[in-house]
Amino acid sequence: MTPYDRAVRSTSRTLRLTLLLALLLALELGACIRRVEVPPSLHDAASCPTFASPEASGTSTDRRLNELSGVVLSRRQPGVLWVHNDSGEGPTLYALSSAGDLLAEVELSGAEAVDWEDIALGPGPTEGVDYLYVGDIGDNRRRRSSVTIYRLAEPDVRGGSGTLTLTHRADPLVLHYDKRPANAEALLVDPKDGAIYVITKDAGAAALYAEEDGVLRYVQPVDAGEEALVTAADISADGQMIALRTYNRGYLWRRNPEETLASALARPPCPIDVAEEPQGEAIAFDPAAPRLITLSESREHGGGGVPIHSLPFVSPGR
Repeated sequence: MTPYDRAVRSTSRTLRLTLLLALLLALELGACIRRVEVPPSLHDAASCPTFASPEASGTSTDRRLNELSGVVLSRRQPGVLWVHNDSGEGPTLYALSSAGDLLAEVELSGAEAVDWEDIALGPGPTEGVDYLYVGDIGDNRRRRSSVTIYRLAEPDVRGGSGTLTLTHRADPLVLHYDKRPANAEALLVDPKDGAIYVITKDAGAAALYAEEDGVLRYVQPVDAGEEALVTAADISADGQMIALRTYNRGYLWRRNPEETLASALARPPCPIDVAEEPQGEAIAFDPAAPRLITLSESREHGGGGVPIHSLPFVSPGR
């Protein structure tokens, strides 16, 4: 066999392997999108809030935002959405307007982006300051010895002209699970005390973990239904509502003023009819209006952009 023949054969093998891996990835992605989810036992409908039909309130068209995997809304800067891409991108946050315009690009110095999956807002070391928490918590193969949540004081992006380019130092909170590695895409920070929680992404077997002294300790299961994969979560600014989403559905729990987050999540949830979003991986409460915001990771259904969907509360329930 000539060197040319060997090179051709090697190239052919590499091409076949690449195509096979691409096919397997496409099949896995398709399975997530087409997954038939069976809802959990639901709370009494008469006590649940009702929502208007989802509507597109804006569209992100910037090509840098190509795989949005988390969203949280500012409480001090009305109309500002903080978002980030999934794995494969640098350690960068983006601030959007409610219409989807890019307001700022914020690089997190000293941070890595192994598999960023969700973002939250909550209290931190300095009283009266809102902090962003970025969850580098994805671990599809469940092999990471630790995961990291990056914490930084929320940058001020108001008053600029054009898109701001900023650099902020982020504090890494390096955590490991109490028993074995887990894959998670949902991050919560309790506005009452700053406690950090993650909810794992296991089909029909989601679990709540709470951070304690650098360890993510198992608390309890979270019933999001059979075959459901939890892809995002958020908690309202007053701490009295918890929202969770899967690829195809959403759920809301009410929380009494003195109740723990775990106790609230132990009850049956109320349903949320989220918008039809391929690879829907983001949900957040709007502190400035009675509504939820959702985003898709995929640009395929937005004509090259990513619609920002709004779900207004019609009635609060009881």
